Amino acid sequence: MRHVLGYLLLAVLALTSSLGKTEPLTTHPRLWITAADLPRLRQWAVTSNPVYANGLRLLAQSSAQAMDSGAIPNDDNGGSTWSPVNTEEYAALFAFLALVDPDEAARAQWAQRGRTLLMHVIDRADACMRASPPTQQGSFCAIAFSVSDRSRWTGAAFPLAADWLQGANDGSGQPVLSAQDKAKLRRVFLIWSRLSLEAYPNPYNNPPEFSLPVGTIGEPLLRLNTDLRRHRLRFAGNNYFAGHMRNIGLRAIAIDAADDLPDAQTPASYLRLNGSGQAVVVPLDASPGALRSLRRDVLQGWLFVQDYLLRHDSRGGLPQEGLEYAPTSIGIPAQFLYALSTAGYADLVGQTQWGAQVAGLATNPFYRATAYGFVHSQSPRTQQSSFGVVHKPAWYGDGEHYYQNDPIDILGPVGLHAMRIGDMQTADLVRWVQRHIPPNGAAGFAARTRANGSSGDVLSSLMYFLLFDPAAAGSAANAPDPRPQLALSFWSEGMGRLLSRTSWDVNARWFNYRLSYSAVDHQQGDGNLFEFYRNGEWLTKATLGYGNDGGATDYKNSVTVQNILGASVDQASALGNRLRRGAQMPQGRSAADPRVTARSETPRYSFISGDATNLYNAYYEPGDSTPAAQRALDVLHASRAVLWLKPDHVAVYDRLQSATAQRAKRFWLNLPDQLPSVPQINGDRVVSVTPGGQRLHVASLLPASRTLSIVTDDPIMSPSVNGWALGDEDTFIQERDVSGGRQKFATRLRVEADGAPLQTRFLHVLQGTTGTTAPDGAAAIVSETVPNCMTPAGAFEGAVIGANSVWFARDLQPYYNCVALRLPSVVSQHLVTGLKPFASFQVTRETGPDHQLLTLQPGGPWLADAGGVLRIEVGVIPASLGLAVLDSQQMDFGNQAIGTRSTLSVMLANRGTAPLTSIAFSLGGATEFSLGAGTCSSALAVDASCIQQVHFMPTAQGYRSGLLGVASSSSEPLSPLPLHGIGLEGDRLFANGFQAVSP
Repeated sequence: MRHVLGYLLLAVLALTSSLGKTEPLTTHPRLWITAADLPRLRQWAVTSNPVYANGLRLLAQSSAQAMDSGAIPNDDNGGSTWSPVNTEEYAALFAFLALVDPDEAARAQWAQRGRTLLMHVIDRADACMRASPPTQQGSFCAIAFSVSDRSRWTGAAFPLAADWLQGANDGSGQPVLSAQDKAKLRRVFLIWSRLSLEAYPNPYNNPPEFSLPVGTIGEPLLRLNTDLRRHRLRFAGNNYFAGHMRNIGLRAIAIDAADDLPDAQTPASYLRLNGSGQAVVVPLDASPGALRSLRRDVLQGWLFVQDYLLRHDSRGGLPQEGLEYAPTSIGIPAQFLYALSTAGYADLVGQTQWGAQVAGLATNPFYRATAYGFVHSQSPRTQQSSFGVVHKPAWYGDGEHYYQNDPIDILGPVGLHAMRIGDMQTADLVRWVQRHIPPNGAAGFAARTRANGSSGDVLSSLMYFLLFDPAAAGSAANAPDPRPQLALSFWSEGMGRLLSRTSWDVNARWFNYRLSYSAVDHQQGDGNLFEFYRNGEWLTKATLGYGNDGGATDYKNSVTVQNILGASVDQASALGNRLRRGAQMPQGRSAADPRVTARSETPRYSFISGDATNLYNAYYEPGDSTPAAQRALDVLHASRAVLWLKPDHVAVYDRLQSATAQRAKRFWLNLPDQLPSVPQINGDRVVSVTPGGQRLHVASLLPASRTLSIVTDDPIMSPSVNGWALGDEDTFIQERDVSGGRQKFATRLRVEADGAPLQTRFLHVLQGTTGTTAPDGAAAIVSETVPNCMTPAGAFEGAVIGANSVWFARDLQPYYNCVALRLPSVVSQHLVTGLKPFASFQVTRETGPDHQLLTLQPGGPWLADAGGVLRIEVGVIPASLGLAVLDSQQMDFGNQAIGTRSTLSVMLANRGTAPLTSIAFSLGGATEFSLGAGTCSSALAVDASCIQQVHFMPTAQGYRSGLLGVASSSSEPLSPLPLHGIGLEGDRLFANGFQAVSP
């Protein structure tokens, strides 16, 4: 008794010391929904609302019947991975209905069901935890239950159900959860959260069994000065990291301060795994406030690190682990951030107390880009598969089944937050996507709103109900397609991912490229990958794969370079297999990061260049005993430049160099294969046929001595690995009978530099055609040396492609010297890449009977673009003109207190060949944006720049958008710069989360 009284005294002192702090929302519900939302949601829960009538209502009825029959919870295996029934999801479903059902009597019945199911799990887990000693034996009792796969997939259901039930009453009008229930929840949540803090398998932290040093917050947590390879930071993008962070945070927020107290049954210890994987009994800190104190670790620790990652290394809206793990690696954090918003942690007071990361959905540009990156990743046309009618996305990262699954776990919270702040453009885009993009599109929409009959999708069905406001025009089945209003290209800087298309119709051409760091699990050896889609089919793409074999570089439309395979390396290991292939290093083993060196996007072409050298060499820790002669550090250079000449040609130029002779160098390209025919090689030309009858024509032009082969075997991948390493539903993966069963394979073009020279250059030209249409010719060309232009011959190499020429610099460094280019006279458009961005040239053209000689001299009216590409059109003489360039793509003010002002600046530069004149800035959209001071006048000299400020001062709550227009004499007019901002009152939440002021 004295022990309990002591705890109570400490609790009083803690409460007294915190009186000066603003406590977030203290009523229930507060996770995803609040009491202010309930009247509106009850108006939605009517049969006239199709999302309710065909979705949530039917799901509730079938789930109640399953509970009455005993299938729920009896079919729950209580394990840590897959279960045919996840009891916690149905507890959350019934708890949700206990709040939103319009019938008060029905709400009480749903509440009783929710409590029964929630406590079914909690009772069993609590009993195991209180055993002496604690035990893992029995359903829901294993340590892994709270930290493994099931915790990622459905772990949020426990705190959601607990929060929602604390706002619900039983049939007599009393709280449905008793004091004893809440004490059990506190005990179990506390131990589960301790396990989550200690379980994350990140080997880059100390002590190794801890994901993050408990109690450490802010900048020291990153320790970038000692983690130069940034692996500690990058592991914050892992799906397990996300799951633990969300679950700890939601558990801590779901329990009230008054209930975060130990009782007589609180155990003094708990069972966890140590760094060696052994179960050990350790003391439990169950002091008053112990559960809620974990908010600090999560909000200022885990969330701080992940927010930093998404603003820096992974910036740009696409997740580092790829598409298969996107629902967990970035969907889970978005769900948590939305809960922080509804619970009161994301307002201006919360940001002051905890940090701007708690308002990540509003303040982190990553989440604003997520919905748009997702849309740009989808194939123009759908296909039939075993998963229904699906989109085949531009995949990256580990993958098992090639189709676009339902993105509601990612886009749901993004859309809900957009609704909350009044950003209807994003909300309507998300609604359209959720109706049309998942399997079976609009035809399968109703099934998705009732969980597709799957236990694992119950929480998703709740998001559908919350997302589709029946009164919103964007919720209608016939809402217009928003995609034609979007740009035709998308760039994710952190992931080095370019997605570019000719249009948004089903016959669009589509080009993709990727070059990213490879530091964590589920990343692949796909540096300098490119893909090309035409008329509803991939003409070439990376094959779907999983793990170090399926993710190897020779399956990713890239190049391989043989490296040193030391005697100490196990040839069957992940590293050994990659070295045998000449592939990029497996996850986390590359020497350093790659870099995208140039990029430009125009209506006529897309160009991108990247240096992947660091991905081919291995990293060795200081003190590693591997002798220098056995270290995989032999690759001196591996870079690629790719130009998509719209609509149907792709030119690819690779530069490779080794330190040691006799290192094999190979170019790989996955080919469509209409079996039983195989792609045909005719000299240096290859023709492959798609299932739809299109042709992919490949011209191999460099090096001078090379060998082309069609490869359908893989001597490195063992039969035991083959079945899962190459994915399913990928038309670029075939199957055949072999002794002992079936084998998967890809049809690949391999081009090998004969003699394994120290350095070589590959040049390939791809063209897509319809049916038997003859391809344009492709021939190699090379720059010359002429009088008064002493650049060495061969400094540029390229190809004539019909009436076009495409040139690449032999070296990666941007070029700004005289260049002489001789080529056939029939060429009327020349594209010279590898130049210094915005460099100006004088171009002279001499003609002969069958040739033309172009000479480029520095200085003149011809201007290279931002990616160093110079387009020369015969017969056109450009005038000297200014070229306006802004240093930002948008201005995002994030959250701003009503009545206060913030200021951002944008830089305008003149990269042209003449002064810019008639410069004028203008604003459109919300009147809360205003022009500030600046250094810009009406004119801007060549190579000069100036600054313009923009202010944002909201007058009311809600999202605001605007456009900053820049008028000038620029040769290419600037598109208006988007402006974003959110008005918030500093001391409270929105009065009604879904009825913020619209712009």
